[in-house]
Amino acid sequence: HSELALATAVEAPLEDRISDLTLDYLEEFPKAVTDLHRAGIHTFGDLLKLPAHSLGKRCGAPFQYWLEQMLGTRAEAAIHYQPPPAFLDALWFGFEIRNQQELHPAMQDLLQRLSAFLRNTQLNTQNIEWQMLRMRGTPLKLPIHSSTAQLNWQVWLELSKLRLEQQQLPDNVEGLGLSVTEFDALSQLDDDLFNTARNKEPLHQLTDRFRSRLGLQAVKQLSLREEHIPEQSCYQDSGTVVQRSQSNAHSGSSVLSNQPAGQQRPFWLFAEPQPARKEGEQLYWNGKLKLIYGPERIEDGWWQPAPVSRDYYIAQGADGQPLWVFEDRRNRCWFVHGVFA
Repeated sequence: HSELALATAVEAPLEDRISDLTLDYLEEFPKAVTDLHRAGIHTFGDLLKLPAHSLGKRCGAPFQYWLEQMLGTRAEAAIHYQPPPAFLDALWFGFEIRNQQELHPAMQDLLQRLSAFLRNTQLNTQNIEWQMLRMRGTPLKLPIHSSTAQLNWQVWLELSKLRLEQQQLPDNVEGLGLSVTEFDALSQLDDDLFNTARNKEPLHQLTDRFRSRLGLQAVKQLSLREEHIPEQSCYQDSGTVVQRSQSNAHSGSSVLSNQPAGQQRPFWLFAEPQPARKEGEQLYWNGKLKLIYGPERIEDGWWQPAPVSRDYYIAQGADGQPLWVFEDRRNRCWFVHGVFA
């Protein structure tokens, strides 16, 4: 009989099961409970007999909201998972590290944890920071940079080993920490099973390895901007690789041998265009020049005080060297701008 009575009580509506409970259990709403007691309301049974609108006026919106959630009459918004704002992890060895090689297993372990964190949160990163933890003294920080955001722990491990070789190990190192606070959205290319670019080492990984061994400022490369004016489209870069689509490459200063001659650009541009001399129909620069292709017009900056309007030609010098020359259409002067390889 007792089991039957218990089952019947459990199946009873929630309002019936809590009707005899005193309101003193509501410790998070002491003022509302005091006001209800003064009005002669002492149990949940008495409370639930009140109209909802009058209850809200008497006890306040938070109390009414809590009561509706408890009774299941108000849907509770789902709380979405929020990943931690940073990755922080560390390993303690229990003994003092004597050489860099002893750190390699701990580095691999921590980087694998980081890789799992990045995959689970669909993130990438370009910067990680190692911390050589000591029982006495401040930790030694060792930042590692990658030209592109990635989550491949093997790449980070190789860069870390190269950077560690250039660092003198301090005394009393008994732990290793890994910190990442800057993240990027995960690129779809990283998960492309048929990405043929994985068959060979990308350029950015090669430059990262050089920088890890020689220093961030020791390796530079030519990069391209989205600019139509040739001297502004190419610059020296010591940071992230800048790539540009083939459709826009005609405005740059790189060699594009698979394009028609009118869209060729020399790799070598002078720091400043060199003045050329024209006498009648003959053009001179270190001897006579012969125009063999052109013109191709480049115009830009029409909204600026000194807009650019040029007609470019491919010319051949007296020694047979191909040159890139242009006529400034605003002042009718000629210049040599670059040399073809």
